[in-house]
Amino acid sequence: MLRILLAVIALAVATPAAAQPAGGASPGAVADAFFKGLQAGDVPKAYADMWRGTLMSKKQADVENVVNQTQGMLKYFGNVVGWEVIDSKSLSPSFVETTYLLRTENGPLFFRM
Repeated sequence: MLRILLAVIALAVATPAAAQPAGGASPGAVADAFFKGLQAGDVPKAYADMWRGTLMSKKQADVENVVNQTQGMLKYFGNVVGWEVIDSKSLSPSFVETTYLLRTENGPLFFRM
């Protein structure tokens, strides 16, 4: 069950892709800002900032669902203590798929963006 939940979160994060960041920020900068938001405990703001100006920002029910799932995971896994890139693939010049290891107090989480 937990593995499925992690896969759902990872896919939900990856679907709108941080490959088109607003304001010209690099995808890595968008991901770092997102993880800093999770670390600060402001999950709704982390997602809102990451998806600002994308189609995902118009899908409020989907955003609320992912926010709730992430908050539930963080209650179980504990506070975010760090993150790192564990894999990155350039699928085209304008699309990069990056997998992050999110370190928490009680174990790792994986996000694919």
